[in-house]
Amino acid sequence: MNHTPTVGDTVSTGRKPSALNATTTSRQSAPESTVGQAQQIALLCSARCPGDLILKAYDFAVQACAAGVTIISGFHSAVERDCLSLLLKGKQKVILCLARDATGWRVPAHLRRAVAEGRIEIRSGCTGERRVTAKTAVLRNEYVAQIADQVLVVYATPGGKLEALTHRLIANGKLVLTFDAPYNENLIAHGARPLETRDGLDMSQRKG
Repeated sequence: MNHTPTVGDTVSTGRKPSALNATTTSRQSAPESTVGQAQQIALLCSARCPGDLILKAYDFAVQACAAGVTIISGFHSAVERDCLSLLLKGKQKVILCLARDATGWRVPAHLRRAVAEGRIEIRSGCTGERRVTAKTAVLRNEYVAQIADQVLVVYATPGGKLEALTHRLIANGKLVLTFDAPYNENLIAHGARPLETRDGLDMSQRKG
């Protein structure tokens, strides 16, 4: 009978995309920075997301995968899960953060190989929580943002919990990125750094 691995087990030891750079515009005056300067980038997206932003998120995931940038996320929303599938085609590390305690968490079948190979690192900012709730989901996203160098918010529903978190992160000085699109004006107006399509994504300045 096959053993289903859980966190805590000892496992033996896995269209040409457009490029994205963080750009400074007249709408905000944060210091000059590019996505390529980040060692670890958090990826967050609301459950529902406009179609053109979904495509931008896929492009970003493919480029980050090729560049070997570590992406951190709960990989819970549909866009986040799709990006995880793209990221696992590369060889860089992915950090999956749970909205519950990691102890005893059963690794989904489609992720077992990547976990066994050390490609996916499981973390949790919800120690002691045995169930996933709306509260622990917020705590999970806060933890994701906390341990990342930069935060990419693909889309945050106006008035939603992710938008509120994004505003708090910006107020606390976290570098928050978002795609330069009308759907994200609610984030850009509060200080999120807009991302624009460029001819190349230079990841050579990545830390580490």
